[in-house]
Amino acid sequence: EYRNYIAHSIFLVTEALTPECGPSCFNPWKDVVLPGHTDYFRYRRMRAFNRPTEERTLLFNFHGRHPGLCHLYKENRVRGKIMEAFAGKPGVSVGGFTDDYFERMGLSHFCLVPMGTSSWTNHLYE
Repeated sequence: EYRNYIAHSIFLVTEALTPECGPSCFNPWKDVVLPGHTDYFRYRRMRAFNRPTEERTLLFNFHGRHPGLCHLYKENRVRGKIMEAFAGKPGVSVGGFTDDYFERMGLSHFCLVPMGTSSWTNHLYE
């Protein structure tokens, strides 16, 4: 039975924290996390819209899924609080997905990376 070997196997995973799986999916003493990546298209877009610090007009941005946008994020309090506190405020940009995401990133000093439903996100690399 294969299950007899799982505890002694070394896992190569893309996420150390897998929702609804818990610690049984990852053991930091033996398993390896292979990080996600930013594809070449996103990399080129980020480079094209990158601005020097003195030209950045936004303190921070966050654009992604949140409780008001997706039912899977209903219990995500941090993303919800970000929306409550900063939506519509000057000098920041928060909300759902937007077509000019890379332009907003290039105008921001910081990019917020609140936890979502998995342990990694493209925002971490961007």
